Amino acid sequence: MALEKDDLEDKPEGATLSTNASQNTVTEGDTVTFKCKVMAAVPQVSVYKFYFNAGLLSGNSNSEYTLNNVNRSQHYGDYHCVPHNDAGDGAEATVRLNINVPVQFTEVPQNITVNTSTPLFLNCDATGFPEPKIRWEKSGIHLCGTKQLNISSSSTNDAGEYVCIASNGVRQEKTVRAYVTVQSASAAESIIYSNRYLAAPYQMVTLLTVGSSPARAQLVDEHPVCGGLASFTSIFPSTLERALCSKLSNACEENASSAGEQHKDVCKAKQHLS
Repeated sequence: MALEKDDLEDKPEGATLSTNASQNTVTEGDTVTFKCKVMAAVPQVSVYKFYFNAGLLSGNSNSEYTLNNVNRSQHYGDYHCVPHNDAGDGAEATVRLNINVPVQFTEVPQNITVNTSTPLFLNCDATGFPEPKIRWEKSGIHLCGTKQLNISSSSTNDAGEYVCIASNGVRQEKTVRAYVTVQSASAAESIIYSNRYLAAPYQMVTLLTVGSSPARAQLVDEHPVCGGLASFTSIFPSTLERALCSKLSNACEENASSAGEQHKDVCKAKQHLS
């Protein structure tokens, strides 16, 4: 008895799908190759159909499919192979491709200056997969493992270089540095002269002195005619009043005499500069 053709044909059986990556895991930017195999097929497999999720990637006689420059947002997920011969489609084989992403900083700490006894905050954050771990170090000493370094009351001992380290086991860990300056604020004071000393519309003058000896002073003049910023450094308290009045007088020297007269009122406040 002659066998019919259909009795001699079998759909592909025992299909498996694998990759050339260890544990089917690659790093973003890498190349990965999928390979589809079958245990038996009569006649032999004529078409290997590769799918990503439900979308067809390729369908030809090549039992391999290669992805270049893989990206987690585009290529992570389940891949399928369906072998086909003249008898029809065999059972599909599936593999999940895992894609790790190296650390990238999304927020880096900035160099800052703070006064003693005031809070100190440094922020650092990063993305990647697996999720990165953040840690802070100073002079090689571990400080904390949070995204924000928080010192509630800073001292001069807190000055120096701080290092934020981000790692997730993918390639090398990354570091970023910030320098903190802590200055003494024990002698800082701010004196504001309002319209009592400067007639409208000359608004106000703010005098800020920081430090002890030699004193440092900064004058912010909001006068619409003589406006601008005049900075005084290394001025001793005993000469501060004279320097202030002289600077204001020089600033208005070429302007209307009435403006100069208005600025003389500032000197009347010198008793507040002790």
